[in-house]
Parts: sequence; structure tokens; C-alpha cells
Amino acid sequence: MDKLIDFDALFSEYLNKWYAENKDKYTDFGLLEEAAAGVYDAWAAMPLKQLSGHSPKSYFEMLTEPKVLIGLTVRYVMADMSPPILLCDRIAATKETQPLLVRILELNENRELTEMAADILTEMDSRAAFPVYTEWLFTEGTSPELVTLAVRKLSADTDAAAPLILKRLDAAQPPLAVLKNIADVLAHYNKDGRIYDILVRLFNEGGDHALYASYLAAYGDKRALPLLTGYGSRPTINYHQYVEIRNAVEALGGELVNAKDFKNDKYYKALKED
Repeated sequence: MDKLIDFDALFSEYLNKWYAENKDKYTDFGLLEEAAAGVYDAWAAMPLKQLSGHSPKSYFEMLTEPKVLIGLTVRYVMADMSPPILLCDRIAATKETQPLLVRILELNENRELTEMAADILTEMDSRAAFPVYTEWLFTEGTSPELVTLAVRKLSADTDAAAPLILKRLDAAQPPLAVLKNIADVLAHYNKDGRIYDILVRLFNEGGDHALYASYLAAYGDKRALPLLTGYGSRPTINYHQYVEIRNAVEALGGELVNAKDFKNDKYYKALKED
């Protein structure tokens, strides 16, 4: 394929024509939108002269070489064109593309390509990129965007992610910033005491007591109750912290008592104003 075909433009042209021909058949716009839902599939199966008589679907089904599929995707992104949905679907249906998608993540040379590769691997139900995501978590200086992406993907399957993360944890003494990343993924993974220890340390040292109280509640270990009730009963606590810690304590089966009057607390006032 020498020239990139703008499949989005071809579909938009077809969709506009379809709307023009069908808008008077529906008195309710919602019904029109509902009817339009299947238009893309109909267009994808339609022979097009721009594709030498092939339909968009059959056009991409002819592409079977992983390097060709990935190379074409890269070309679209580099040309500031959205890769066709059918191309991404074809890649997801070709398991041999997994190593190339992982390589895109390792190189991380283009944000759109990186996110696309991660999403396609998810669609493939692949865990091939989990070591890369784990590396991002443990590497100081990783961009917030990559950390967020890694957390989102690893959190979707903590049973697969936890062994990789815990193995790295055994081989290193990560700083607090890395422990925060780990907690974002494994707060609900109450199958290993090391996670509980991380959550306790973050509650004590991480600064965001409200957040890490919720993480301790998610972990579900009642050993955290004295720690939570001790902090939650402080007269210096603000209302936001108090509410989150109270919720965590109650989730763990405890009760939080604090006699503080929060009427002048800015968080309390903001909540009441809402």
C-alpha cells in the first residue's frame, strides 16, 4: 500500500449520504440514531471503487503479515491520520502481532502509538506487556501518563500483575513514589502481607491520609483499625480526612469517634454549600 487511504473520510461521506436519505423516515431523532448504529458494519461490507472493488472489511482481511499490519498503523499515526478501526481489529485478531505491539510500548516513541498498542493488547486479552508496565511502575521519572496507563492495565488483572510486581519488590527497595504506584495497582490484592505493609507505610508517610485510608479499607485487614482510629480521632484532622477515615474504619467493622466541631472546617463548608 503506497498511498494511505482515509477510511474515516470514506465512511463519513457514506454516513452523511445515509442521513440525508433516511432522516425523513424517522420522526424521532433517537430512532434515527438507533438505526444509524449498524451503518458502519453495512459500509464495511460494501465493495468500494476506491478499494478496487473490495469492501473495507475484506481489504484488511487480505493483510496477514504482522509487520505489514503494524507498519501500516505506524504510517497512519506518523501522517496524523487515525488508523482505521478495521485495521486495529485486524491486528487484534492476529496474535502474531503481540511482540511487535510490546516493542512499541518498550520504545514509547509516540504517545498515540503507545496507547493504541496497549489498548489492542487489552482487546487481545494479552498479558504480554505486563513486564513493561511493571518496569514503568518501578522506574523513577516515568511520565505520569505512562504510570497512569500502567496502573490502569495492571489493575485490570491483579492476579497476573501481582507476581511480577512482588518479584520486583523483593529485588529492590523502592522509594515512596514507587510504593504509591504499587498501591494504586494492588490495594485490593489482599493475598500478600507485603501489600499491607506498603499501605501502612503510605498512610504514615505518604501524605494523603484520606486516600490511603480508603486503600487500607480495600485491602480489608482489621489490623489497620488502631492506626486508622488513632489518626481519625485527632483534633487537628480536617473534615475530608475524617469522612474518608471514618468510612474506612466502618468498612473494617470498627467505629470512629471524634468530638471535633467541624462547622468552621473549609471542607465541611464546601460540602454543605454543595
